[in-house]
Amino acid sequence: GSEWALALVLFAEMQRHRPDSSLPAPNVVCFNAALAACERGELWQGALGLLRDVRDLGLLPSAISYNTTITACAKGQRWDRALELLRFMAGAAGGPAPTIVSYNASISACEAARLWQSALALLREAEGRALHPDVITLNAAISACAAAGEWQRSLSLLHGMPRRRPPLEPDIVTFNAAIGACRGDALWPRCLRTLRELSRRGLQADIISYNTAMSACASSTDLSGSIVALELFHEARASSLQATVITFNTVLSVCERSGLWEEAVGHLSEMRLSQLKPNLISLNTSISACEKGHHWRGALQLLSCAGALGVRPDTTSFNASLSACERVSCWQAGGELLSAMQRLLVEPDFVTYKVALLLECAGERMAEGMALLRSMLTAGAFDLWHPHDANTADLHGLPVEVACLATFVAVEEMARQGTAGPHREKARSGGAAIGADLLRIGGADGSPGSGCHGSVGSTGSSAGGVFAGVGDLVLVTGRGIHSPSGEAAVRAVVLDLLRRELGLEAELLAGNAGRIVVPSASLRRWASSCRWTAQRPPDFGAPGSRSVHPGACKDWGRGAPSSGTR
Repeated sequence: GSEWALALVLFAEMQRHRPDSSLPAPNVVCFNAALAACERGELWQGALGLLRDVRDLGLLPSAISYNTTITACAKGQRWDRALELLRFMAGAAGGPAPTIVSYNASISACEAARLWQSALALLREAEGRALHPDVITLNAAISACAAAGEWQRSLSLLHGMPRRRPPLEPDIVTFNAAIGACRGDALWPRCLRTLRELSRRGLQADIISYNTAMSACASSTDLSGSIVALELFHEARASSLQATVITFNTVLSVCERSGLWEEAVGHLSEMRLSQLKPNLISLNTSISACEKGHHWRGALQLLSCAGALGVRPDTTSFNASLSACERVSCWQAGGELLSAMQRLLVEPDFVTYKVALLLECAGERMAEGMALLRSMLTAGAFDLWHPHDANTADLHGLPVEVACLATFVAVEEMARQGTAGPHREKARSGGAAIGADLLRIGGADGSPGSGCHGSVGSTGSSAGGVFAGVGDLVLVTGRGIHSPSGEAAVRAVVLDLLRRELGLEAELLAGNAGRIVVPSASLRRWASSCRWTAQRPPDFGAPGSRSVHPGACKDWGRGAPSSGTR
């Protein structure tokens, strides 16, 4: 509730009116109550301020004052401040010595920062002070190790509790923390064994136990882990445990990973029947399940039902729906989704535009795709040009079809603006222009390489002098190292586009097969053959345009998968 806020208001009023009233001066007990309110409200800065006020008033903070402030810092994920306070308590003369509560709160602060080494060091320090760590101490240490992926240490702490002096008996919180530690590939059997150990210790698994175990099993790339996660979901439901939104979101993530769209839609409906309100994660995971299950109609239907679910779709919601349409080349629906994003003021990202471009290519709407790509460049949603080489276009990571569109735009841009264009001036701002000899020196990682055909910033002139200074166009395609097939799919198709469709000279860069070079002389001849004028540039890619080869764009990416990159 908001009781903590009311407590702080009353405390502030007490301080404000005390000089003009008969109200007593606040003592340490009053400050501790205000500190507790800050801790409940996760106001770590307010707690630190109140602790300073206690000292400034000449009062001596108690161990409770420090412990409460440490806990507030832990909840605010300020482990550094929490540990500073603990160190102050341990070293301050005349002040309260740290208690086991101080160490428990400090170890919990280490959990959020995944500082498992610090957590274990604090555990040993508490033992060295003969403070006798309790179950809460061990639970915090196990959680800190689990958060850092140190599952062996978490299980070791769990199984070592009965052997401690005095012996400690693990509780449900202990086991839930240890179950969560068994997250990752091939760890789901250990997760399951730890869950089963609960009942052997006479403890009853709660919904948090099942949620944690389901999530840990689902995190495994092993299909068996996903199957176990689904079995645990049904086991929890059969145990009459009250499922939570986290329960359903976890099982939805399993369905999403396997493309089980029917099951995902069913569980989403079950959520509503259970009087649970789906959240954005529920919606996006279900849409993604439909996308991976090649059920684009289901994805669109779920998106349209977002309002009825009480959820406002975000960029991820639309991206998953667009991807579902792209899988079946349904470009009409893709266009409607983009319009809906504009109406709902949902901000598109690079993935949005990339999938939208793929949809335009799938519908053979090359002119529309070109227009969309130009708008992306204008809006700054896509950086085509290399930040340190104004004549280098980076096609790394783009699907084949999008890479071809970007190639066409790069050729157009070079011809339309020359080397003195706005994007080139921007690339060179803040220092002297990069020398032509340096622009082509580099390696195979996409940085500028050497051995280009033609010269950068050449001084050859044409009849009108418009292109005197146009440099070589360099296209970074990569060498296929990171492609699923290991083949340079983009490079082959872009070379074919440049040579066969646009009639340009294009060669691989010497010493760097991941780069294609179009000489400046070839660009000038191409622009001249297009009857280029600065006043009226040709409409590249538009239906009926004579500025390109009649077969341009027709076979872009044919025979290559949409996901083929580099």
